[in-house]
Formats: sequence, C-alpha cells, structure tokens
Amino acid sequence: MSIFNSFINLSRGAYSKKNKDSYFILMPPPNITGSLTVGHVLNKLLQDVTLKFNFQKKLRTVWVPGLDHAGTSTQNQIIKHCDYFLKNIKGFVVKCFFTKESLKWSFQYRKIITDQLKQLKIMCSWRKLRYSYSVGHTEAVLKSFVRLYLQGFLYKNKYTTNWCFENGNSLTDECVFFKNSTQYIYKLKYPVVGLSKAWVYIYTSRIETLFGDTKICFSIKKDLRYYSILKLKFKNIFNGTFMGVVLDGGVDNYFGTGVVKLTPGHSKKDYDILLKNRQLQPLVSIFTKGGFLNFKTGVFSKLDIKKCKFWLIKLLCKLKFLKSKFFYNNLVSYTKRYNFKVQPLISIQWFLKYPKILESIDTIKKGLVKLSPIFWSKIYVKWLLKIRGWCVSRQSWWGQPIPIHYKNRSVKVQQYLSVTKKYLGYSYIKDRNRLDTWFSSWIWNLTTCDWPTKEIQTFSLVVTGSDIIFFWIVRMIISYLFFSNKNNNSTPFKNVYFTGILRDLKKNKISKSLGNSPDLESILKLNSLSILKTTLLEINTGADFIFKDSVFKNKDVFLKKIKNALTFFKKTNTFTLWKCFFYRKGLNPEVVLLNSLYHIKLNSVDIKLFNNLISTVVLWNSFCSNLDFKNALVNVKLFFKAILCNEYLNYTKCLRNRNKPSIISSVCFMFILNKLMPFLDYTYTKYFDIFGLKPSYMVFNPIKLNKILFKGTNFLKGCRKAARLKGGLLSILSNPTFPTKTYTLYTDKALFKQYVSVLTKSKLFFTKNKLGKRKGSLPKGLAIYKKKNQPVKADPYFNYCKSMYLLYKHVGTKYSSLHNKKFNKFINLKINKFIIDKKLTNL
Repeated sequence: MSIFNSFINLSRGAYSKKNKDSYFILMPPPNITGSLTVGHVLNKLLQDVTLKFNFQKKLRTVWVPGLDHAGTSTQNQIIKHCDYFLKNIKGFVVKCFFTKESLKWSFQYRKIITDQLKQLKIMCSWRKLRYSYSVGHTEAVLKSFVRLYLQGFLYKNKYTTNWCFENGNSLTDECVFFKNSTQYIYKLKYPVVGLSKAWVYIYTSRIETLFGDTKICFSIKKDLRYYSILKLKFKNIFNGTFMGVVLDGGVDNYFGTGVVKLTPGHSKKDYDILLKNRQLQPLVSIFTKGGFLNFKTGVFSKLDIKKCKFWLIKLLCKLKFLKSKFFYNNLVSYTKRYNFKVQPLISIQWFLKYPKILESIDTIKKGLVKLSPIFWSKIYVKWLLKIRGWCVSRQSWWGQPIPIHYKNRSVKVQQYLSVTKKYLGYSYIKDRNRLDTWFSSWIWNLTTCDWPTKEIQTFSLVVTGSDIIFFWIVRMIISYLFFSNKNNNSTPFKNVYFTGILRDLKKNKISKSLGNSPDLESILKLNSLSILKTTLLEINTGADFIFKDSVFKNKDVFLKKIKNALTFFKKTNTFTLWKCFFYRKGLNPEVVLLNSLYHIKLNSVDIKLFNNLISTVVLWNSFCSNLDFKNALVNVKLFFKAILCNEYLNYTKCLRNRNKPSIISSVCFMFILNKLMPFLDYTYTKYFDIFGLKPSYMVFNPIKLNKILFKGTNFLKGCRKAARLKGGLLSILSNPTFPTKTYTLYTDKALFKQYVSVLTKSKLFFTKNKLGKRKGSLPKGLAIYKKKNQPVKADPYFNYCKSMYLLYKHVGTKYSSLHNKKFNKFINLKINKFIIDKKLTNL
C-alpha cells in the first residue's frame, strides 16, 4: 500500500468524529472557467503539506475539496467558446443554447479540475466533494438571502454603480482597479446666466458627460477667487439646465482653474459631494447599458463614446466653448479580471448593508483570527471602517437566482415579495438578475459543514491568495458572525495565511482569464511531482513572484542525493533499525533507540551528527508550524547534503570498517525522510519499492519520538545540565555543549554504566557499596554524589534510564511480550515520579 493511500484511508471518518485534537482546512474552491493554474497548484500544495505535517502529530485532519461555478467569469468563457453563434442569434433561442452549453462546460471542467487535483496526490476527502451550484448549496444561498432581506440588510435601490459595457454587467468596487493612462484634458467655458460676457473655465477629461452635468463646484476654504460667483447660476448649453454652485473642501484648487463640474449620474465622487451638501437632485443617466448615448442627448443618441467625443469636440470648437486641450496622466478604472474599461452608470440593483462590522473588527484586534503576514490585519481593519454597500445583483444568465417575485409590471420596483409557494402565481414575475458569485462563496465555510441542517464548525486554517482578502475572507467572517448562533469568541477559522501572487514576465497575474499560465501536465512531464512541490514551496515567501520556466532548473539534485544515500545504506546492510521501525507494530521507539545505543559506542563524530540532527528537527518543527516551508526545506537540505552525506558518510567511507557505518547515520536518515514525507511522498514510496522494502507510514509512530525530542526539555541547574525526562530519552542530547563533570553513582547493576556514561557525557565512578543513610538518598534507588561525597537528590533522569535498562533486559528480542499488562502499566507511569521500586525490579 502506498503512503498516499495510507493517508487517504486513515483520514476517512475524521470529519464526522468530534475530537478536540482536530485540524480542519478550508479549501478555496477553484472556479470552472478553465484548468488549474500554477497559482492554484501552489495554494493546494501548501494546504496539503500543512495537513500532512499535522497528520504526523496524530491530529484528526480533514480537507473538504470544492469547486466554484464562477457566474460571470464562466459565462464570458462560454460566450468566447460559442462566439459566432451567440453573436448572430438573439432572443430565447440564445438563452436555451447557452443553458445547454453551460451545463456541458460545467461537467467537462469539473472533471478536468478534479483529475488535476488528484494528480497532485493531495490528501482530500473526495467523497465529500462540494460544488457551489449544487442543490444543497443553492438552497442555503437562497435561505441566507431571504433572512438578510427580512431583517432589512438587503434592499433594492437606484444608484451609480460600476458598469462594464463589454460584458453588460455591474461590478463591485473590489473588482475594479485604476491604472495610469495618457488622455486629453479639455478647457471649457460655462456661460453665466443673465450676463452676456461672463463665464467660468473648467477642466475635464470626460467631455462626453457634459449632457449630465448638474452643478459646478470649487473649494471655498482654500480658494477665495470665486467667492463672487457663489450665488450665480450657469447654463449647460447641451441640456439647457441651470447649474448652481456647490462648495467642497476636497476640490484641488491647484489643478486647472480650481473649478470642476459635477455629474452625479456617472461619478461616485460627484454623487458623494452632492449627498454631503444635501443638494442631491434626481440622477440623470445619458448612457445605455450597451455603451451608447440615450435619447436625452438629442442628435448624439445611438452614438458610442468615441464617436460622441469626436463630434462634440468639433461642435465645441465651432461654438468657441473649447479653449484648449493638452495631454495629461489620469487614473482610469478597469476590470481586474479582463482589463476592460469601467464606466459609472445609474442602474437599479440589489445592495447588501454589511452586518456585524464592529464584531468582525474585534475578531482581528482580539487575536481570535490571526492573519499572516501580520500587516494584513491593519489593511483588514481600515477597509472595514470605510466599507460601503455591496452590490450583489448581476445581469447574467449563469449564477444563483434571486428569490424575489413581483406582482406585475405596473407595480413600483420597491414593492417586492420574498419567494414562497403561495405567491407563485400567474401574475407574479421573477427577478431576472442573478446573484454575485461571491455572495454564494461568502457562506462557503458554512455550507461545507452542511449548514443550515448541521452545526457550524471552526476551521483551523485557510490558505488563499492576498488578492481575495476583501472578496472572500472578510465576508466569510461577517457571514459566520451573522448566521451562527454561537458566542462572540467563536470564529469561522483560527488562522489565515496569504500566499504571494505568481506573475508572468510582464508582471501580470497568472490567471485563467488571461490564459498566461503554463500547463500543469506539461510541467509534470518534464519534472516529477516532488520537484514541483519543493520548487513552488521554496519560492513562496508571502510576496509576489515572477514565475519562469527556469525555476525548475537543477532541482533534482536533492532527490538524487536521497537515492544515492538509500543505495549506500542498502549495500552496507544497515537497515536493521529500519525493519524495527517499519515492521514491528506496537513497538516502542524508545526501546528500539535504546537498543541501538546499547550495542554501539558513540564517538565524537556520531555525537556531533546527532546533535546537528536534533537542532535541524527543532528548527523544522518551528518553521513548519508557521508555514515557513522555504526555510524549513533549506535547513533540512543543508543538513542532509552538507553534514550527513558530504561529511559523515564520506568520513565513514574512509574508515577501515567502511561497510558498517554507524547506526546513528541510519537514524538521522530515517528522521529526515520522515520529516520530508509530506513533500516527497511519491519519491519516497518509489525508491523503497526499488530496494524491495514495503514501507507503511502508518506502522511507524513518530509521535512518541517527537514528544521525546521536543517536550519536557527543562534542564537542571548547575554543572550537570542533564534533562529531566518528562518527555523522553532523546532530549538528553539536545544540549551538546555542557562541560564534563565527575560524579559517583551507587547502583547494583554494573551494566547500567554504559547507558549513563553515553547519555550524560559524564565521567562516572560506580560502586556496589552503600555510602550510608544520608538525607536525599533513596532505599533501593539511585543516589548521585559529587566528588566531595556531598549528597544530591536523586535525579528522575537516572531512574528512568535504569528502569529502561531493566525493562529491556527482561524483554530482550521477544517483541510479543511487549503487550503484557505489567509493561503497559510501566509505560503509563509518570516520569516525574521515582519509578525504581519493588514492582519494577520484579519484572
């Protein structure tokens, strides 16, 4: 059985069983717009390695896979795929054809993405695969919509929204970004009403919006030049309206003439200025949803924006209202996904007023949800303090329906009814819009727990890209706080880790919509899965990274080192310890390690190697617990290449007895492969199959050795500095630099000398004669004396070593006797008690 199958078999059922020591990871569902990109692979491999790292600690782990339907994005991809047919045929036939094609697309890419995820050998519970357009998820989305609507958080309003003319769809502010572009800026003059030779000059780059101007604005606090025109009115020559003056401190008086025009129907900033000054008039829209001018523009109607600009400039020059024009660098809004231009447009949409904003801020400030890197916490709080309403409706065919029905077309838009069976009659009309994809995804953490039928669980970790913190992470926290009935200290997840964004050579984000990602299958043909894992995890530092094909260069050297080391150990027949670890079920690793230390004598090179191993594993655990896999891999590679292979194994080859290297080298090699198994699981099983071994990771139990190695390392004060073994045996060697001292030890077992001298690195004098009854000595136990015969309290460390010796002497190589009741009672005893007594000596 391969290690991948062992992982899968033992992870089954972990999701359903309640265990305090559980580790749940929430998978960001990849959308079905296309096959996986390199960024998706990085995200999934990070989660997979983290899950296997915690699985090694014997935690109950679960990772539920999922897929997202991605409404607008998937619709655009389908339209591109069927471009000719959808452009030439309109109406009901197109919608039926689109529905048929969208279902085909959905089934096709759901299978492709699932196969690609399985190709990565990730440890998912595939029987619990979720889809955001399934029946259960859709019902949960509709119930959440109705609940928000009934409590007043969802409302329908006429407002200036971001509109993409290419897609014919509304967008949220988070879907829009601004970039510099060189444009013409025009200097126009507006005549004053009642004065024939009086006017005011303004600067504008959007000359096509002159039909919708309603006010003129300047800053009275900074600029006193226009104080005389405060009570004047100006005439808009295109629509014939009279425009008043509005004062606002946000206008830059050093830009142009310091006077601007306000178009609230096509600018959110202008809308906010009028709203703040309480001079908001009925909004005027001059564009259609297709990007043409409407009937309110007169002879310019049915023209697109470019043609309208051309004829407007000619008309203004003829009327002598255009004085000059020049180039200017201006910020223009574009869609993040498709790089289309975005125009503010008045439309009737559904908006969500975010609930539980202050509570979601407290979850970050109190540390209930930890964001990594930590600077995202400040960005999170700042965004929530300036948050606006969320436009949740979309003008598309593919997506979750809005559960609202209207009585008839003559009723006003504000009079709507929530969906129930008694309202569904002939006279009721369903809302034609669809819900935003993120409205479906913001309850993803709830629906993966079968909400609302089952209890909501808290996830341990979410790994996602930093570009969707506002789209997904913030909204999931808000939805959890609103829909869950738990106390204020409960959170949807404990930790959120943001990966860097992978970019191409042009510094564009690698995404499905741009199609600039290398193919996963072509990468795996040239490189193994282990190389792909280690390479992507090494380049991940939390910052953006430019992805090139050369990143996989010379990445197979480390794997070749592992193969060569395995070949060397096989030739030298040092797999005795391997068989103990891999084939003996129920074997205590402490006994095996004690056996190996008993039969060999450690020289200075062995001790140095083992000390380096301990420091490497300590750093490995600290790095992996913080998801810093880059430094973890660098540290392990440095130990494996430089210390174990280049120094130690080459040193053993120069010795006379070169065919029998120290068993410590195989112990170190076992530990390194054990730690690297989440990264190199495929290579690990493949190499062992070559050498005729059948490793089963689940037989070997590294948890006890981890406890031995890392827990209970409280060192004694004074010159001894030996470890109190509350955790186990190997922490003795965790401090290799303490000085050598001389002690006198009373014991009736002479063979115990070898253990104590090796493990304490101290010179010991043994005697069979009792030194008399003194304070601090124990009957039938151990008493340690200094050179001057001053009594010291018996150390649990030496008691533990002696008990292990007695136990091993009794058991020997008969592993079947390890299951006797007396041995189990001994294992369960606490180390901090003195365990040398009559019961143990009678074993």
